Amino acid sequence: MLPLKKEQDGVISKTKKRGVDVELQDLVTAMRERDRIDSTRSIAPLKPAEDALIIDTTHKTVEEVVEEILGKIKLSGLERNSTYIHP
Repeated sequence: MLPLKKEQDGVISKTKKRGVDVELQDLVTAMRERDRIDSTRSIAPLKPAEDALIIDTTHKTVEEVVEEILGKIKLSGLERNSTYIHP
């Protein structure tokens, strides 16, 4: 869920700055429970759109994720229909 030590430390640090003393495992457990509740509720469950492209960001850097997204855009042909110009 939070694969990188830097990200883990950042989440814990932000939480502690808010005055909440939390352990990483407790935070991960709470997030998983939140996700389970959100994805199984009867009204408007949280789930990907039928045509969504799922990108597994586990163990990837931000740069790797961006490159994968841009590659998928190029393969799909969406870049021709976009008004956004990538630098």
